[in-house]
Amino acid sequence: MPDIDTDFDDEQREKVYEYVREHYGHEMVAKIGTFMNMSAKAAFKDVARVMGIPFELSNKLSSLFTIMNDDKTVNFQKCRSEIDELRSVLEQDERMKEVVEITNNLIGTYRQT
Repeated sequence: MPDIDTDFDDEQREKVYEYVREHYGHEMVAKIGTFMNMSAKAAFKDVARVMGIPFELSNKLSSLFTIMNDDKTVNFQKCRSEIDELRSVLEQDERMKEVVEITNNLIGTYRQT
């Protein structure tokens, strides 16, 4: 079935939806959505930004996160134990430890629809 992506602003979206329903029939139109999950890197960057960590540092550190298991997710504990530069930063900066702890809680949660 064909679909129409309705990337309209929130205030006008319902008008477009109603028009399409009236034009094609209520039984031929449905709303669908996609849920986007938080990846480790995105969660880390978001948490670091909120906590006032400079972008350059959070970007550099997040680039060190590597996929280290079969399900294609980042394991921070394994990264910390195997990547010297990351371990060094986390041992020296309490705020970065907190960023990692919060990030661990956000991985896999819904970011947006």
